[in-house]
Amino acid sequence: MKHNKTKSATTHAGRPAGIVNSTFCIKPWLHSAITSGGTYRMCCECVFWRRDGPEYNYGKLAKEDGTYYQASVDSIESTRNAQILKDVRASMLRGEKHPECDQCWSYEAMGAWSTRIGYTQRYQHEIDTCIRHTSEDGTIETEKLPMRYFDVRLGNTCNLKCRMCSPTDSSLWLSDYMQLHPDEDRIHAYDVEFEIYKNEKNDDTTMIEAWNKESYVEDLIQHIPHMDRIYMTGGEPTVIPEYWKLLRLIIEQGYSKSISLDYNSNMFLIPKYAWDIWKEFKNVRMTMSIDGMGKVQEYIRAPSNWDTIKRNIYKFHDLAKNHSNIEAAIAPTITIYNVLHMPDLVKWYLEQNFNRNFDAVPTVHLCYGPPHLTPQVFPRNQKYLIVEKYNKLFDWADKNCEAKFANFIKEKYQTIVDFSLKEDTEDLPMDPNWLRSRKDRFLDYNKKLDAIRKESLEECIPELFEAIKHYDT
Repeated sequence: MKHNKTKSATTHAGRPAGIVNSTFCIKPWLHSAITSGGTYRMCCECVFWRRDGPEYNYGKLAKEDGTYYQASVDSIESTRNAQILKDVRASMLRGEKHPECDQCWSYEAMGAWSTRIGYTQRYQHEIDTCIRHTSEDGTIETEKLPMRYFDVRLGNTCNLKCRMCSPTDSSLWLSDYMQLHPDEDRIHAYDVEFEIYKNEKNDDTTMIEAWNKESYVEDLIQHIPHMDRIYMTGGEPTVIPEYWKLLRLIIEQGYSKSISLDYNSNMFLIPKYAWDIWKEFKNVRMTMSIDGMGKVQEYIRAPSNWDTIKRNIYKFHDLAKNHSNIEAAIAPTITIYNVLHMPDLVKWYLEQNFNRNFDAVPTVHLCYGPPHLTPQVFPRNQKYLIVEKYNKLFDWADKNCEAKFANFIKEKYQTIVDFSLKEDTEDLPMDPNWLRSRKDRFLDYNKKLDAIRKESLEECIPELFEAIKHYDT
């Protein structure tokens, strides 16, 4: 029997042409976001570090004195006309593509779905109101435009330490990070700066773990009556108690049925009480951060366990079958580690016959950084392996899926091939402050991390191990 999943296959055709062809994005108007360290920023898609001013630094919101707005001391409302937000709104209204939004423009240039398109489509009924209450310089009348969508990151507490991650997003990473980088090397390791200090137990920690979240949660609660959606990640949101406290408060105040929840979760640990809480909300979308099967998953996202993750996926699927407000997607981050493995994950996913509350196929989240882990660093003289792998997937889809769905699969995953082949970055320098190429950085990074974690690339991802033997010398 041929697979005939069409829910996601109609996505491209369902895009309003005006949104796709414009430069407008709803986020700078109705959305508030913070980093795991509590710094306000424009959007989680602002992933590029710029050196031409503090306002162009991962989209962080800067005050007039150059310091950043912090969730521990600054109210959500006080940030709404931060200069970078005004600049971006004004450029969008002029029909210009602001450089802070390069990630979305890059996705769209490859024909892929972007956050800009997705959320602007979701809130398209609010666009005219947003424009009507915006000045030419991008200043908005905040009282006329209540906040609707909140990207909430309550610290970096996490139960995994994924290879493309860092201490900014995982508390488990810090020990490995300090072994990887000598003191003089740390400032440039991930293009972020954070102070490492000793806590009361004399353990190394960072302000990312220690910032005061209580005042921010109290402030967030004031916005519940107008709230439409909360996006939760971390760290790992299922193990951060402040998230569950917030959700219980929303239920107690009687607003849960009008609020949707978006999660990024590694699916390794789901508390038993989660199921009773989630069913109270309008909608719960679980984006599962899973990068492969078996040893591939366990190597990339240590110390996860594939059997445990599968059980939790199936549990969530059972919940989705019984509750129409529950839906899910598997969202791998495509790196040099799993670019060859993705076709196998896609086929496994389709063979599970998940119901329509699960996305038709895994999503595509291309890794732009860390720059030494992007699939573009794959050895240039071995990239034919990527082409062959995906052509085999496309042939399989033609034989096992209905024609329309097979074409959707080919269109979606061709973006991975195109991105991998778009540029050969193995010899590019990491950064002007680095003397090593991205290839050398990857080899050094992976060798050291394997030694620290007592893991083996050769054992876990043998295809990649063989490929990197053929780097140009």
